[in-house]
Amino acid sequence: MLLADMMTAMELELSNTTLWTDSEHTRSIQKTVNLLSRLIPRRVTVEGIVLGDVTAETLTITSNTGTTAYKPIKKDSVSITGEVEGTDYTVNYLTGVITEIGSLLADGAYSITYKVDDKAFDLAQVSLTDYLRIESIDYPVGDSTSPHPTFDVINNIIFLRGANVFTEDEHIRI
Repeated sequence: MLLADMMTAMELELSNTTLWTDSEHTRSIQKTVNLLSRLIPRRVTVEGIVLGDVTAETLTITSNTGTTAYKPIKKDSVSITGEVEGTDYTVNYLTGVITEIGSLLADGAYSITYKVDDKAFDLAQVSLTDYLRIESIDYPVGDSTSPHPTFDVINNIIFLRGANVFTEDEHIRI
């Protein structure tokens, strides 16, 4: 049902449309839908492909920092052409933020190569950032012999527990 249809039905039920404004009707309907959605949430299944090596990505440094296209990054896997990690720049492996040290990394475009962490999957890759909880992940998709791996979700990133790892180009269902 659309908001306009809900407004019409509510005005008919109240039979006096002069008591409340349209914005008050809209706000009350939105609040009711939000509260009901918490009790009966919409279930969504999304699928994605696990990333591995990222090569020749263009990293733009502006005001001393730049951000990689994918995160989290596997430790010690970052390579910026002509620059040295720890001397010219630092890496926040969880967020993918590259920060220059001193003034050794001038603003501009750089070629960067790195590996995406094989124990983590960023939910932004499948456009899943507005959720209440994740019930399960099916990985690899279609492998009925493998049980659902155990995981934790921290800052919209799924972290596998134990010895489980993600394999590049495999499909994941959340």
